[in-house]
Amino acid sequence: MGIDLNRLTLVELRKLAGSVEKAIVTAEAKQRKNARAAVEKVAKEYGVSINELLSQEEPKPKRRKKAASSKKPAAPKYHNPSDPTQTWTGKGRRPKWYLEAIAAGKSETELLI
Repeated sequence: MGIDLNRLTLVELRKLAGSVEKAIVTAEAKQRKNARAAVEKVAKEYGVSINELLSQEEPKPKRRKKAASSKKPAAPKYHNPSDPTQTWTGKGRRPKWYLEAIAAGKSETELLI
């Protein structure tokens, strides 16, 4: 294009900007119309309408339900000698009372139930 924008006045630039905006809107509408026609053509080749394609959702994969857990909680293996109600299975994070008892010189076998 050979328009020298530096030679145009402010009024001419604003008029040009308005014309450019209208041309952009028109070009976008034309592009959407052409795209829709192309999609309709392909859909017709498959024997469906564009509305059918847009209204149907892809089926979601079925998730398996978790079976009711038949596992029993692990039985306690260790107990706190100063409070026998505090127990530990020996799995997972060591309880504070267990660490304190070991640090105090108790052996692991002394803490067994």
